Amino acid sequence: MEFCARSSNGNRTKPTQMDIWSYGTQISTQSISWASNNNIQCFSHTFNPRVFYRDVSISVRLHFANLADQITLYRAEVIIANDH
Repeated sequence: MEFCARSSNGNRTKPTQMDIWSYGTQISTQSISWASNNNIQCFSHTFNPRVFYRDVSISVRLHFANLADQITLYRAEVIIANDH
């Protein structure tokens, strides 16, 4: 699982947590350490050992310092490893 985003005010407005879900059940949660800048930043989670889930989704908790700041999502995806 991976997502990439950019904040217009990386010091104060940022993603704080990423959760992964399967059929509405939370299967992973992790805090996000956001660098205090306005660059595009990416965060990922790798299941180790590898597991198989159906109907996987991701949610990201966002903290906004004010009404003027913005967070732009650039990518959110599930990467499937092929082992053959």
